[in-house]
Amino acid sequence: MLHSPLVSAVIPTHNRANAVCSAVESVLAQTYAPLETIVVDDGSTDDTQGVLRRLGDRIRVICQENAGPASARNVGVLASRGEIISFLDSDDEWLPGKIERQVKLLERAGSSVCCCVSNMELCFVDGRHHTSFDSARIGSWHREGIWLNPAEVLATRFLMFNQGVAIRREAFEKAGGFDERLRVLEDYDLALRLSLYGPWAFVQEPLVVWKQRRDSVSYTLKDSPMSSEAWLRVLKKAFASALLAPEYASARRLARRQFRIARRMLVARELADSDNGAGRLAGKAYLRAHRAWDSCFARSPWYPRMKAITVEEYQKRRGLADIGRSPEPGIQKAVALPPR
Repeated sequence: MLHSPLVSAVIPTHNRANAVCSAVESVLAQTYAPLETIVVDDGSTDDTQGVLRRLGDRIRVICQENAGPASARNVGVLASRGEIISFLDSDDEWLPGKIERQVKLLERAGSSVCCCVSNMELCFVDGRHHTSFDSARIGSWHREGIWLNPAEVLATRFLMFNQGVAIRREAFEKAGGFDERLRVLEDYDLALRLSLYGPWAFVQEPLVVWKQRRDSVSYTLKDSPMSSEAWLRVLKKAFASALLAPEYASARRLARRQFRIARRMLVARELADSDNGAGRLAGKAYLRAHRAWDSCFARSPWYPRMKAITVEEYQKRRGLADIGRSPEPGIQKAVALPPR
C-alpha cells in the first residue's frame, strides 16, 4: 500500500443496546490500521449509553437528541478526522478484512475514484439470505475492480450502500453529506450524488453482514407510501443536479423513467391501502403488473448492466501505468455539509 490513510468508522445508533456492541466489536476487529471508531447515540432511551461505556476509550461516543440516522451520520463525520469515511449501522457487522480490502483498492485506483463499495450478505427476518449485489442485479466476473457506470445503474434501482461503502472524505463533503430531511432512502440519495463523480471501486465478495429486525425501517416501511414519496423526492433532486450534464444523458433518461414509475407506484400503494374496495383491487392489480413488467425490463437489452474492468485496465485507460508516481487530479472542490 502506498500509504495508510486514517479511516473513520461512523456508527449511528438508536435504542440498540442489545446489538450495538457486536457492531462496534466488528469494527475494532478490523485488520486495518489506523482506524478510529465514532458512535453517535441518536437519542436512545434504553441502556445504550451504559453498554457503550463498557467499551472504554477504544471508541468515541457522541450523544444528540433524536434527529434520525442521516443527522447522526453527518455529526459523526464532522467529528471525525479520517481521509476515508465508512459507515456501519448498529444492527450489522463488518467482516475483519473489509476496510483493508477497500483501502488497498482505493489506493491502487487513485483519487479519481471517489469511493469503494463492497457486496453484503443480507439476512432477512423471514429467513431469506442473498447478497446486496444480487438484489440490485449487479455483478462482475472480476473479484474486484472499477465500476464504470454507477450513475446509469443507480438511476434504475436501489443498491444497499451505507454499510458497504468507503468514501474519500473530500467526495463526501463535496456531495454535501446525507440529506437530513430524508428518513428513508437517504443512502440511495447520497449514492446517486456520488455516482456523478465518475467510476467507483467495488469488491464482489460480501464483506458485511446486514441483519434485518422487525423494527428495522427496511421491514416496517416496506412497500409503504412513505418509501414511494422518498423515492420521488430523491429522483426529483437528481433531475435538478449534475444528472442534467450532457455526459449523463443516458442516466437522465433512465431516472426520468423511474420518476414516472415512482409517481404511479405512490398512487397505486395509496389505492391498495384505501377503504374503497374497487380502488384497493385496482391498486393491487397495478402493483402486480408492475412487478411483472419490471422483471421483463430487467431481461431486456435496455436494462443497464454493470460495466466493470480491472484496476490495471483502468490505469491504462487513464494513461497511468505507474499510479505511485503519477499525480491524479482528484476532486477539485469541497463544500460544507447541509445545515442541521
